[in-house]
Amino acid sequence: MLVAITLLGAESAGAATVALAPAGGALEIAGTDASETLVVTQASGTYTVAGDAPVAPFGALGACVQGSGPNEVVCTPTGPVEVLSVNLADGDDSLTVARVGQTGALPTSVEQLIAGGAGDDTLRAGDGAVTFLESGAP
Repeated sequence: MLVAITLLGAESAGAATVALAPAGGALEIAGTDASETLVVTQASGTYTVAGDAPVAPFGALGACVQGSGPNEVVCTPTGPVEVLSVNLADGDDSLTVARVGQTGALPTSVEQLIAGGAGDDTLRAGDGAVTFLESGAP
């Protein structure tokens, strides 16, 4: 499955945004131009994106909702997630995707496309197929 990194509008007062693609199969995360730390985990098919700054659900489909506070989004897809697409944008960002052996590890079948954007980023991908893009979206 080939998926390009989509730039979601980080329109929620400068918050990173999280969405499930309308056709399903892709979990998309868009950072802001500020420096931020994001952690992606999965448990029983539910995906959680938590940060050190606000994270907001994007879109009107309701598959992603605000989590336990303003810095967490929880997504419950109706089918399997095949791709995790992350575009962190500018800033000195940190991304951690839980790995096998860690609590909340993503399935190894989830392909990860990660764009760090400009800045001094720390990117820790999960297991499985990973493509790192030097900066920005393709």
